[in-house]
Amino acid sequence: MDQTQEQKIASFDDVPEVTQEKKESLEEKFTKERTVWKNKIEAWSNLFSNIEKIPELQVQLFSAQGQLADYKAKLGMFYSKMNNKFREKKSNTIKTISDSPVRHTAPEKAALLEGALKDDLFKMELISSHIDFIDAIYDTIKNMTYGVKYRVELSNKLEV
Repeated sequence: MDQTQEQKIASFDDVPEVTQEKKESLEEKFTKERTVWKNKIEAWSNLFSNIEKIPELQVQLFSAQGQLADYKAKLGMFYSKMNNKFREKKSNTIKTISDSPVRHTAPEKAALLEGALKDDLFKMELISSHIDFIDAIYDTIKNMTYGVKYRVELSNKLEV
């Protein structure tokens, strides 16, 4: 493998390094974020019962929608950048396996390729899963925002 190919393969690890420690911290970070958002949704759901808290609830919901939209965009850009570098690394790995003086069968090549890329695939799947979670939370908040109007209307009808 020449110097350029080694640099290209190494460049994937720069976004950020893929090590057991980093994977765990990324998993932990996403787990904490999921817990935080779950707790926020529960708290906002409880605010629906108190009509005096509706204006505060609306502000919090609109603010959260903006935060989630920005965060999802950042995750999407990061995922896209990782995917591009992953495809490049995959291509280089395939070329390296093919150029090897040892001839491999198709299943052997697939196993070698999978082994070389497993950490990167795991990280990409983790981020993809978190993007899906953020999408679901965004949709929940959007539905809650629409529900505020109907909660106010219901309260007004009950007062009359």
